[in-house]
Amino acid sequence: MMAEIILALNNESETLSSPEILVRDELLALGYEVRGVPWLQIDPGALGPHQTVVLRTVWDYSIKLPEFRRWVDELQQCNVHLINGADLIDWNVDKAYLLELSAAGFETPSTCAPTDAEDALRFLEASQSESFIIKPRIGGGGIDVFRLTKAEASATLKQRSEPFSDIIVQEYCPEVEEGEISFVFFYNDFSHAIRRVPSQGDFRANGSYGSKVAPYVPPDEAIDAARQIIGCAPSLPVFSRIDAFMRGSTLICSEFELLDPALFLKYDAGSAARFAQAIHVARHAKP
Repeated sequence: MMAEIILALNNESETLSSPEILVRDELLALGYEVRGVPWLQIDPGALGPHQTVVLRTVWDYSIKLPEFRRWVDELQQCNVHLINGADLIDWNVDKAYLLELSAAGFETPSTCAPTDAEDALRFLEASQSESFIIKPRIGGGGIDVFRLTKAEASATLKQRSEPFSDIIVQEYCPEVEEGEISFVFFYNDFSHAIRRVPSQGDFRANGSYGSKVAPYVPPDEAIDAARQIIGCAPSLPVFSRIDAFMRGSTLICSEFELLDPALFLKYDAGSAARFAQAIHVARHAKP
């Protein structure tokens, strides 16, 4: 039976996007059968050892989190080969991983994962910053991400009725307005990078908010600094994206994406082939 790669998609579309078409074609050239399937339609119990599931556009996991966690657990229980693995998903789904990166010595925006209002307010009071970001601990796409003054953040936190464990509070870093660099790696190998510049008057680099995206060639020192961050993950990811900005000559990591990152494959001619080769290597390395 021919080996099959299933590209897990979000549940609003059963068609591959153009980046996934690029990697599909490269996988086909390697001799695999390939199809894209919304993740809720992938039945772990119906899969066999010849099939591998690769997470791609599963961006709706955050609004279906209990179902997503059960699905990942079932894949694990059924010994389905999942890329990236369940250990990486469990670690990366919660943005509190930024605290682990900071504790390991990597530069990140100053971050608080509060347990209650007092915890969050102490963070504000201790900070010299006058501008803050409040955003969900689990989520993406710039949704429900707010930039607030210290006074606005304090008032918002005092009035909050939802659990504080659902949010993180960060000092705002104005450097993001000059552009955020996204480094794409397959295993430890650097593939390519792009630079995203937020639209005028905005701070979010997500394309949904009009950011400008262009290929970018980072200096070797920045690539090496980004590569070292990969070692903080529980295991070596097959694919990863590190979003960062520069503060002088220092790399500041704002996100370490292992679950469903856009990999900007159309911005580098060889990147889809490198991704397909990484999937191929991962499949043959499976115990």
